[in-house]
Amino acid sequence: MIIKGDFNQNIVEVQHHEFMIENRSSISIVLKKGPFEHFFLVIKDPEGIMRGLLTFKTRTKKYTIGTNLETSSNYIKPGRIKDGMWTIDVVRTNPLSSGYEVEVLFDLDDVNVHGENILSTNFDLISCTRKGWYRGDLHCHSYFSDGRVRHEELLESARCMHLDYVAITEHSTYTTKVPNQNVLIIPSTEVTCDNDGHYNIHGLKDLVDYSAFFHDGCDKNKALDGMFKHYAQQGCVLSINHPFPYGWTLRHEFDIRSFQLLEVINAPHLLKPEVDNERAVRLFDFLWNRGHYLYASGGSDAHKCNYFETYPIGYPTTKIYCENGLSIQNLLDGLRQGHCFIQNLVDCEIEYFKPDNPKKMVLPGMSVKGNVHMLARCKQKLHWELIKNGKKIYEIDAKKFRYEVDVKENEYYRLQGRLDDNELVLFVNPIHQMKKQAIGFGFQEILNEFYESEKEKT
Repeated sequence: MIIKGDFNQNIVEVQHHEFMIENRSSISIVLKKGPFEHFFLVIKDPEGIMRGLLTFKTRTKKYTIGTNLETSSNYIKPGRIKDGMWTIDVVRTNPLSSGYEVEVLFDLDDVNVHGENILSTNFDLISCTRKGWYRGDLHCHSYFSDGRVRHEELLESARCMHLDYVAITEHSTYTTKVPNQNVLIIPSTEVTCDNDGHYNIHGLKDLVDYSAFFHDGCDKNKALDGMFKHYAQQGCVLSINHPFPYGWTLRHEFDIRSFQLLEVINAPHLLKPEVDNERAVRLFDFLWNRGHYLYASGGSDAHKCNYFETYPIGYPTTKIYCENGLSIQNLLDGLRQGHCFIQNLVDCEIEYFKPDNPKKMVLPGMSVKGNVHMLARCKQKLHWELIKNGKKIYEIDAKKFRYEVDVKENEYYRLQGRLDDNELVLFVNPIHQMKKQAIGFGFQEILNEFYESEKEKT
């Protein structure tokens, strides 16, 4: 059976298709024709339960809905193939000139691949009882979207980098199935409606139903804002990704209070940078000085083997502190509280404490008052920079950093490190005593104020 359509001139469009199922063992969806762009297929069974979420910006063109995990593809929720009317909603969130063609086939039963079911992940399961820092990558892609590596290669690269966790953030889809492995997978997606802004959602527990937020001719900004608020209320951790990629302009409008993270180091492995990470750092300080307390995160945004012919997962690494051992929930809580720092090309350790209680750690992201002793070290010499309220107050070239600060009301201190060529390779989230209340939460208003502040400094 062939399902096809042509797009209209609306910015947002949803086309609805139906097909009848009776006494079938599997359903296969083949993406026959369509632009290699971000638009989606939302597949539901007769009870309205989502059974698949596909994107046309993928190098994998065939997907199968089976009765169990082994007989189902990635991006699919396995289960009984229920008799009745199934639906496919084609959701387009960006103008496209050409149409699409999808073939629906039955009873092929050609998938028989073992793996781990991400949909059944227990967020509270402790996989390692050690308290301390856990290292991973919060942003990467595979062959299932526009990347060029298989899951096996991605996970093997993560193992070689000694990563404890990985967030596979395919564009607007949800990784439901991965090969059995020893790396903890944070269920995540990168919401990618267009090239006016990308956003990670970490901690998803099900497929994203784009048809619940977008409809024909709707206001895309309102739909995105509703989606972000929904997942923030569900306990997910949301990130504004690579805010200043070269050639792009951030155009989406939403309430910034739905977000907890700002990606300040993205894709530093690229020989020819595609993102202005230094400007992202300036935006970070701008937000903090105006009462918007987003914490910093990092991500390789790895797509293919383009770092000395390797897949650059872990460049950079985000280290998250987990007091009660390694679990998905503990990682999410650590991110939400800013108990994390980002490093690239170097390996660093930090330890902050109150001088009157040196055994009690002060973690990045903590609200603390009075004297704090800051210790850090790296396996190689760095140019350390101590930042107070966005301004550099101390710097030193050494393998070790040591400084004592006195944190007062409406002050924050953060540490960063650079190599000899000035490349930023370390960013530690602030310790602070910030009390400022933000005025205005619209992202575009905030960005416009940031742009004006940059003009004033030039």
